[in-house]
Amino acid sequence: MKVVADSKNILLEVERIEKAFLEIMDVLKPEIWEEEEITSTQFQILKTLSSREKWTVSEIADAMKVRASATTVIIDRLVKRGLVDRYRSELDRRIVYVQLNALGLHTFGLIQEKRNGVLIKYMSQLTEKQLSDMVHSIEHLSAIVKT
Repeated sequence: MKVVADSKNILLEVERIEKAFLEIMDVLKPEIWEEEEITSTQFQILKTLSSREKWTVSEIADAMKVRASATTVIIDRLVKRGLVDRYRSELDRRIVYVQLNALGLHTFGLIQEKRNGVLIKYMSQLTEKQLSDMVHSIEHLSAIVKT
């Protein structure tokens, strides 16, 4: 297997990837999130919250690999929208838990369904090999970066 060694070529290819990704997101964002008036980051927090009953802000931040302060701002917005509840631990009042409420779970389900439909609409236009190659390449790069 030939490895790309020319740094100028690598940077040009990365620019192509960035440009294509931004063009894709310019189409997908409105189709998925605008109608629900939610951002992709808010959706990711809802997705994280949906995976178990309760979380601390630090746990959410760790799971999303962002700072707790950034997570708190987004959670504040989700609380104001009535999608998420925040409450103190009865055992240790310093601990604040966050959880998806019924409206948040319902909203997450609607957005998830819409997101899945949009992704299938576009991704199904790739051949199985194209999709497999893309996934393999991204996973391979992820493994390289982690080592």
